[in-house]
Amino acid sequence: MSYPLFLALGLLGAADLQSTDLSGQVFNSSGQPVSQAKVFILTAYPRVGGVILCPPGCAAYQEQATTDASGKFEIRSLPPELLFQLTVAADGYQLKFVDHADPAKGPLEVRLVRQPPKVPADRTIGGRVISVDGKPIIGAVVSAYGHYTATGREWGRSPACVTNGHGEFLIVANAGDLAYDFEVLCLGYAQQNFRRVEVGRAGLEFHLAEGVTVRGRILKDGKAVPGMFVAISLTHRRGSYETLLRAMQIATDSDGQFVLRNVPPDNEYYVWTPMHGTTKFGSIPVQTIDVAGDCTVKDLGNLNLAPVFRLAGRIVLTDGQPLPPSARILLRHGEVGSDTQTMMLKPGGSFCFEGVPKGVVRLIVEQAVTEKGVTLITRLRGYQLATDRTPMQQSQPGEVVLFVDADKADLQIFFEREGAKPPIRASN
Repeated sequence: MSYPLFLALGLLGAADLQSTDLSGQVFNSSGQPVSQAKVFILTAYPRVGGVILCPPGCAAYQEQATTDASGKFEIRSLPPELLFQLTVAADGYQLKFVDHADPAKGPLEVRLVRQPPKVPADRTIGGRVISVDGKPIIGAVVSAYGHYTATGREWGRSPACVTNGHGEFLIVANAGDLAYDFEVLCLGYAQQNFRRVEVGRAGLEFHLAEGVTVRGRILKDGKAVPGMFVAISLTHRRGSYETLLRAMQIATDSDGQFVLRNVPPDNEYYVWTPMHGTTKFGSIPVQTIDVAGDCTVKDLGNLNLAPVFRLAGRIVLTDGQPLPPSARILLRHGEVGSDTQTMMLKPGGSFCFEGVPKGVVRLIVEQAVTEKGVTLITRLRGYQLATDRTPMQQSQPGEVVLFVDADKADLQIFFEREGAKPPIRASN
């Protein structure tokens, strides 16, 4: 199965594009080269902006490399404006993720760790990944996105592996883990998630569908808009651990058309133009769509852009103190919570957001706090929203909600010291 490159080349002039090669060498922890290791691209994103253009498991890049006797590999003809996340797999070794792989920095050096010898069966999870028609799927990434211990559910990167030539996988559990939530990704197939798989299970079968194709065309004043980002994500009504799906994005081609492939079937989704790609053009109103069964096509037809707006203003501390240097403000789309813009507040507390669509948005004031070597994002320490001076609805501590239908250049959001107001006493 082969698909065209996910990145719409309308973003750049064709004459400006020069392909580049990604190369490297794979070793084991003793420094010996590992031959026959599989190296392939899991995600691709711009080196400026960080927006994922090829979501995990998409079919944008069919190239994968196999290391030679000296452990060397090469993936040719990649766009130079992108960075990559790689997966490296070899029999007898733990799967390795390589983040921010940059072809411009020269050959990579990847070191693999051997699987523990003679792992008891009750500390593993094994099975096969197969298609809906029963064929083994080779090269699927089976990875845990959450794990369960005696104290409850926890997040963080957990064990992962790649299926072999028979579609088989074997996960070796970490000490203390009782079960995992898995996501299964493979080029040309829709992402599938499986919740709370108990450690010690064997003979499992994870089925992957090819998924649905969602397509459409973006227009502004009747003319095609190239290089416009379009995103899709599960609605709040259908979203769950079982169907957790990372938002998929793609840019329109030179004729304004977009094609999102391998969308999980039989679900309800939001379709929208994310704020990072709307500053110059406008945005399409958020649409809610239902997609049907496997291998069907959902054609959205022509989608017309609406105007976008500018929000600017200032965060003010009523006690006259300066804002913490780590203070930032986040703007979140009211319907699609994953669509955000974030910026550090300037010393005077000023901020300015461009490309804001019509509708409800949330403004959230936060700061970074480092405790015991760990950096946490939290609301402004020691302050609360001054509700009597901020004529906006407060939804959460440090968060206001407003409706946008025009440019707003003079917003002021006031914060006061916690406990500045006496408690309200009930009258007798």
